[in-house]
Amino acid sequence: MLWSYVLDPNLIYALLDPKSHFGRNYSEIAASWLWVVSLGGLILWIGYRRRTRKTRRLLVPDREAPKRLRTLSWHGSVGIWIIIGLIALSASGLSWSRFAGESISTLRTELSWTTPSPSSSPAPTVAVDPHATHDGGGGDQAASSPAVIEPSDFTRVMATADHQGLVGPLEITPPSEAGAYWQVSENARGYPSHFDSIAIDPHTFAVVDRVDFADWPIAAKLTEWAISAHMGLFGVVNQIVLVLLGIGLTTVIFRGYLMWWRRRGSSGLPTAPAIGALGSLKPVEAVALIGVVALTGWFVPWFGVPLGLFVLFDAARGLYLAKRDAANREGAL
Repeated sequence: MLWSYVLDPNLIYALLDPKSHFGRNYSEIAASWLWVVSLGGLILWIGYRRRTRKTRRLLVPDREAPKRLRTLSWHGSVGIWIIIGLIALSASGLSWSRFAGESISTLRTELSWTTPSPSSSPAPTVAVDPHATHDGGGGDQAASSPAVIEPSDFTRVMATADHQGLVGPLEITPPSEAGAYWQVSENARGYPSHFDSIAIDPHTFAVVDRVDFADWPIAAKLTEWAISAHMGLFGVVNQIVLVLLGIGLTTVIFRGYLMWWRRRGSSGLPTAPAIGALGSLKPVEAVALIGVVALTGWFVPWFGVPLGLFVLFDAARGLYLAKRDAANREGAL
């Protein structure tokens, strides 16, 4: 019964569905750590090539090296080839993530990099004379009251959008309050991108405001292009690049675990120092590192939370190993 529940396809789909909390959190953790791991690997690989005086072979593996070193050279070389794509995927993924996306949105707002949109404010209404009779004031009253949206209104809105040169797919938003404007926006994320949008008066169906994609801030354009590329919406070439990135990343991960397995300790676990990693740093370095990590963790929460848990685990494990070694030394005496 337990296995049938765990392997239930509906349960697995719910957990992995990006729209669910689990799926969104999992994907955000991956995006939050991908750029950190990639840049860390780049630094380690460049340092290794410098120590071995092979900086000219950053992009080329050592096919004649011994087994483990050959695996390392393939791991590093392939990582160099795909690192730009990995960082781009991480950045674009974080831009619409659940928690880090809010931080990025706030930053874009502060820097005036937000995506502009047509005015949605209520259209001016005609003042109604309270002393007017039903015959004399009926027209003004009708003009100021919210109109009932009829199916034919969508046809007129589409005709206006077509006349303005907007191309599909289109997002049409009816007025949300009395006298508010219709909103029509292009949502063509392919190449060329189409994100022009207009506001339409609900009474006359005339265009009252327009924002073209060409007038967007460059940061807003880059964000949309990055998301479209992340989703593979720029055509077959874009999709082939994503497939190659996925294959390259899979081989890098596989070789990373393979190297870990080959260098594992006699107990089957990776070797580790007797103290936590922070204990090997100078006080100034440790404080600076904690400050940078805290700031990054606040901006990208799903980077900070796992890292904090790892640091606590590392410190606890270091204390445990130190006490165990001390106990072993006392026993030997």
